[in-house]
Amino acid sequence: MTIAAIDIRQVRISRTLTIFRFSLLIVAIAGALISFKKLPRFVIPLIAAIISYSSGAATLPELKVTYKLLLDPLAFLLAIVPLAFLLDTLGFFKEISKIISSRKRIIGGLWIFASIITATCNLDAAVVLLTPIYVNVAKSHDADPVAVGMIPAICAQVASSFLPISNLTNLIGVQKTGISPIVFFEHMSLPGLSATLISWFAYTKFVKPIKAKNVEKVKYDKSIVIVGCVVVFALLVGFVFGPSFGVKAFEVALAGDLFLILYLRKIPIKTLPIGTTLLALSLAILSISLLNPFHLGFLVDASTPYLTLRTIFTVGAASNLINNLPATMLSVHLLSPHATTALYATLIGANMGPFLLNIGSLSWLLWLAIMKNVGIKVSLKDTSRIGILVVGPAFLISSIVLVLITF
Repeated sequence: MTIAAIDIRQVRISRTLTIFRFSLLIVAIAGALISFKKLPRFVIPLIAAIISYSSGAATLPELKVTYKLLLDPLAFLLAIVPLAFLLDTLGFFKEISKIISSRKRIIGGLWIFASIITATCNLDAAVVLLTPIYVNVAKSHDADPVAVGMIPAICAQVASSFLPISNLTNLIGVQKTGISPIVFFEHMSLPGLSATLISWFAYTKFVKPIKAKNVEKVKYDKSIVIVGCVVVFALLVGFVFGPSFGVKAFEVALAGDLFLILYLRKIPIKTLPIGTTLLALSLAILSISLLNPFHLGFLVDASTPYLTLRTIFTVGAASNLINNLPATMLSVHLLSPHATTALYATLIGANMGPFLLNIGSLSWLLWLAIMKNVGIKVSLKDTSRIGILVVGPAFLISSIVLVLITF
C-alpha cells in the first residue's frame, strides 16, 4: 500500500471518528433535554460517554483533561446544593419572602433577593428553591404566578456572572485560567450589574406583573433571618477572599454545610445533585473529545472589540443550539491559560446568550420542570418571548459594557 493510499485511509478513519463523536454528543444533548418518564436526564449522556470511551472515541488523556477541568466545579456543586436545601430547611427563604411580601414594592424585592441568592449561592439553587416560593407569593397577592415565578429563572441568567460560584460555567472557566474571585468580580461586576438592571426595566415594561394587593404586615422569625444572613454573609466572604489563603470555594461551602448540619441536626444526603454531576461530566467528556480534530481557537479570540463581540455572540448562538454547558466546555477548552478577556466574553455568551430557546440553559429546564410540578404549564412561546424581550437587551448591553471597560 502506497503512502498516499495510507494517508487517504487515515483521513477517512479520522472523518468517520469525528462524525461518530459528533453523533454521540448530539444524542447525549437530546437525551439531557428531552424529558422521559422514570428516566433521569443524566442516563443517556452517561451511556454515550461510556460508549465514547469504550470505542476509543474518547481517550485517556481527554479524560484527564476533563477531570482537571471539572474537579473543583463539580465538588462545589455537590456542596452548595445541599447547603441551599439546609437554608430552606432552616426556613430562611420562607421568612425572607414574608418580609418582602409585607412591602409595597413586592416585585422589586423579589427581584433583588433572587439576584443576591443567584450571585452568592449558585443559580441552580436559586431556581430550585425560590420558584415555588415566588409562585405562592404571587397567588397570595393576586399576581400572575408565571410572571412572578419566572423571576428566579431570569435572574439565573442575568445575575449569574458576578462571582465564580454563581454559575457552573464560571467555575469551569476559572478552573482553566486560575483567575481569583476578586479579579473575576472586578471585570464581570459591571456587565453583570448592567444586565440585572436592564432586564429589570425590560421586565417591568414588557411582562407587566400585576401589582400586589392586600399588602399587610406579617410576623416573621427574626432568629431564623439572623442565622440565615450570617451564613450567607460568611459564605460570600469565604468565596471572595478564601482563594487568597488557599481555601477553595467547595471547601467554604462544605464548612457552611457542616455548620447547618450541626445546627439543624439533619444530614441532606438525598439532596446531593448526583444526576447533575454525572450529566456535566458526561457532556464534558463528549465535548472535549470532539474538539481534538479541529483547530477552532480563533472562535474565542478577544484581542479586539470586534473579536470580543464575535466571541460573545458565537458562544451565545452555540448555547442556544447545544445548551450552554457543553458550549462552555467546548469554548473553555480552546482558551489559553491566560486568555482572561476571552474568558469573560465566553461566559457572557454562555450565561446570558441562550435566551431564544429554553433548551439553551439548564436553569430554564429546571424552572420548567418546577413550574410543571406546581401545576402551571408554560409554553416555549412564552419563554422565548420573555427571553427576547427581557434577557435579550441585557445580553446586548452587558456585551457592550464588557468591551467598553476592556478596551
